[in-house]
Amino acid sequence: MRLMHLGFDVYVFGEVVTPAVKTNDLVIAVSGTGETGPVNETAKIAKRHGARIAVVTSNTDSSLGNIATNTVTIRGRTEADETSFLERQVTGVSISLTPLGTLFEINVMVFLDSVIAGLIAALQKKEEELEERHSDLRAQREVLTANPHDAHRE
Repeated sequence: MRLMHLGFDVYVFGEVVTPAVKTNDLVIAVSGTGETGPVNETAKIAKRHGARIAVVTSNTDSSLGNIATNTVTIRGRTEADETSFLERQVTGVSISLTPLGTLFEINVMVFLDSVIAGLIAALQKKEEELEERHSDLRAQREVLTANPHDAHRE
């Protein structure tokens, strides 16, 4: 969404308005394990069609990491999470108390927001420019309500 706000043509696989992937398109694939079936399959298909694959993962040695054009490593839960309580006490290894992929997901959100902040600066955009592309359904509803001929669109 933020890339769209910046003026990039962006799509989400699976949406009906998403065009076919082409040579040199950039596909961004996110998977903590790098072994998420649908993400990996989508990336493989896109790569066969000539797309560049940017991967965000905790596991660069994964299937997804191995097909990536570029990889960003974001820390998530690690194998150390599986060690016994006694072993963690002796070695001083702490564990994350967040369930499943929560730590990875939060870290990815912060990372991607920082990418957007960097792009805003690099492209010399102002927040007002992004806001112009932001959906304001309330304003659209007011326009539709003001024009009863368009009421069927709701």
